[in-house]
Amino acid sequence: MPKIFQIEEENKSVLVWKIEEPISYFLDQLPIDEKDLPSIWPDRNAQWITARFLLHALIEEPNILKDQYQKPYLVNDHRYISISHSYDVAAVIVANKPCGIDIEKDLPRLQRIASKFITSEDLSKIQTSNTYSDHLYQIWCAKEAMYKAYGLGQLDFKKNLLLEMNSILKEEKKFTGKLSKENITLTFNLHYEKINQLYHLVYGTVQYPFHRIDLCTSSHELQTQEFNYADE
Repeated sequence: MPKIFQIEEENKSVLVWKIEEPISYFLDQLPIDEKDLPSIWPDRNAQWITARFLLHALIEEPNILKDQYQKPYLVNDHRYISISHSYDVAAVIVANKPCGIDIEKDLPRLQRIASKFITSEDLSKIQTSNTYSDHLYQIWCAKEAMYKAYGLGQLDFKKNLLLEMNSILKEEKKFTGKLSKENITLTFNLHYEKINQLYHLVYGTVQYPFHRIDLCTSSHELQTQEFNYADE
């Protein structure tokens, strides 16, 4: 079984799978209404169907749809979900609060675009580190996870998404991030893992109390209402 990472906590579950089976393996274990593959590309279909398989492993009979921003959500279920995949691996998170997850295969491409998602100040802090590449992936995946948890797009990765760099420089797995845009501020509890020396994973949830984001579709005006979670 190519399950390469899993956590089960009271308020969240994370599952990561290395895709080694044929698509038929996953199709045979999914209900009939989720057997339609979305792409003409076999690799994308494998990633898509594996993510659905993982969600079914964590949730009993999930009804999964996408909103107008292509963010997946559960129908008639108070929990939140997020999905990620990279090459031959897929990852999902299910949580009681807005959540995000991102996994990336270790490739040299991030070094070429680092200045696009990291401020010059933060970049100067990590460039002399022996684990420069790992830091790059930790930062990228963390910002992707926050971006997904927010779910409304239109964020500047350098301006709107900031990270607790001291914890990253100390190579701590747990750290925090902040999303700040206009009248919205969200703080995230984030967790980093390097899996099999080849995959970089960050997952996280919004701290409470947080502002639940409601979208007024007629005017695209963001409205917020504060909610506390008693089960945290």
